[in-house]
Amino acid sequence: MNRAHILVGFTLVLGLLSGCYSIGQNFVRPPVEQFELKRTTQGQVLATVGAPESISHTERNGKRIERFQYSYYTAAGFAAGIGPVGRMASFFFVDGLLIGYLYTSSFPGDSTDFLVESVSRIEKGKSTRGDVLALLGPPHGVVLFPLADGEGNSLIRYSYTGATGLMGSTGFVSKDALITLNDKGVVIDINVSSQTDSRK
Repeated sequence: MNRAHILVGFTLVLGLLSGCYSIGQNFVRPPVEQFELKRTTQGQVLATVGAPESISHTERNGKRIERFQYSYYTAAGFAAGIGPVGRMASFFFVDGLLIGYLYTSSFPGDSTDFLVESVSRIEKGKSTRGDVLALLGPPHGVVLFPLADGEGNSLIRYSYTGATGLMGSTGFVSKDALITLNDKGVVIDINVSSQTDSRK
């Protein structure tokens, strides 16, 4: 789950959309709440979401991880004065079973925007998964070991990247919060970042 990948991709898309209407193949929001980690198979994800735009592999914590990637960006938002919009989904598998996912969107009505300021109310060693969800809502992504370091740990993520300004703007805002939980569901680490580029 690489934030740099999302950020670089969106920056490139802002420029590319000036010459075309859309990039990637459109897809609807996957029903990630219906997928069960360590039980949902690659075949079930494919049957629900369709063929991925790309498939890649990596190694982490001694395990081979396969990633299905979906992305779609369109200039349709310019007509509403909100700039380009897009959505992205990633699914991660070990031995054919789902061990993580991430879905982000800047489409109105489907946006994964969130209040970064709320993250400051989360306390290491005290806040629980329930506390985090009460503050920020359902997570946009969840991963288990080996993507999350430490067996038994899990990582939940909130992520948003979208255009700023009105028609013709090339600026963007990017927000990211990664919260690590131990096997008891208690927060043990928090990483949060926010960046705004208002270039004209």
